Amino acid sequence: MNTPLKAAIDAGADLLHVVYVEPQVAQIPFNRFQGTLEAIIRTLSVANAANIAADLETARRVNSSLAVIENLARGQPPAALEVRDFVRAAGQVYNQEVKSKRPRQLTIHRYHPRDVLGGPYGLVNFDISAIRQMIERGYADTRRHDCVARGCIVPDLR
Repeated sequence: MNTPLKAAIDAGADLLHVVYVEPQVAQIPFNRFQGTLEAIIRTLSVANAANIAADLETARRVNSSLAVIENLARGQPPAALEVRDFVRAAGQVYNQEVKSKRPRQLTIHRYHPRDVLGGPYGLVNFDISAIRQMIERGYADTRRHDCVARGCIVPDLR
């Protein structure tokens, strides 16, 4: 598991920080990778990003469903989109209840580097100056973190 969200959530985490080693897939230039190995690395990055995106969408729907339940308890009717999310996530909420895992709102922050980290081989460059540069870039990218732009999952606490 490259990014074990489900395992962390099942263990009780409700605040997660997902740190990616590549930029968002849409920001990786297509013409950057010319050889077979580079194409394989890109394919793996896209597949990994798709799996994480599916997990994040599930978390968003569960958060929305729990907000619907809380709002109904206060006498507030749900909006149409909330009902759609509720129906799609009802099975997951039910399974968590049945397994005695109280469903809870999740907060998942996503951190991507702004661009490719040293090309397709950048992550295996263990030169101390390259490592320092990646740490500095990660720190700078994190300071500029924007939950809306990064698609973080944040509970609706209305």
